[in-house]
Amino acid sequence: MMSYKYLIPDGKAYKITTFVSLAHIILVAWLFIGIATVVYSAYFKTGLSLIAFTVLIIVLMLLRSSKTRLFPEEKMIKIDTGVRGKEPIQYPFSDFSGFELETVYYLRLPINTELFVRFGTGETSKRHVLAQSFGKRKIQQLYNELEEILNT
Repeated sequence: MMSYKYLIPDGKAYKITTFVSLAHIILVAWLFIGIATVVYSAYFKTGLSLIAFTVLIIVLMLLRSSKTRLFPEEKMIKIDTGVRGKEPIQYPFSDFSGFELETVYYLRLPINTELFVRFGTGETSKRHVLAQSFGKRKIQQLYNELEEILNT
């Protein structure tokens, strides 16, 4: 197996590194809002509810690592759908039609970059999120690594 910066070897497969994204920062902000509500206001139960809900979501995000895997030897990718109890969707590399990078800017600063993969063409085309991050550089490097695997 080759050595990649953002693809983690997992047996005969590679899994994609999880990056800190806008969703993570929003959850941490909600946690601090809940703490501030408990400490500085009379809405104690509301603050505790915010803290409990936010901590639950953060724990679930941390526990559920990416199940999206690339199998270079089998020329297949398994994409996690995020639905509990549902198996990942399998696509052969031959169905691959391209990657898409989408960046959201605020005051000319990238605040969220998402990498999508597209399989199929026309009406049967499916698009899945592979990774997201604040900056564009990490996602671009991941894109290059994925292109290298798909083209070998």
